[in-house]
Amino acid sequence: MGNLKDSEMVVLPASNKCVPVRLIISKDNWLETDALDQLQRVAELPGMCAAFGLPDLHPGKGHPIGAAFVSRGVVYPHLVRQ
Repeated sequence: MGNLKDSEMVVLPASNKCVPVRLIISKDNWLETDALDQLQRVAELPGMCAAFGLPDLHPGKGHPIGAAFVSRGVVYPHLVRQ
């Protein structure tokens, strides 16, 4: 994985149902469409303030792995990993 200087932040346009999704990636990252779709769906959950896809973003069972989320007034335990 490259260092932070080799990465950039890409902001995907927000729909009327979700917050903007930000991807922290480099040109060498492989992004799976399923992971991006999952990230968009989670960004549509009530109370979401921010959604970030990190360099290791990949699809999980219903929600993406390698992502970070900020919500206000709502906790989503299924989005927390050990």
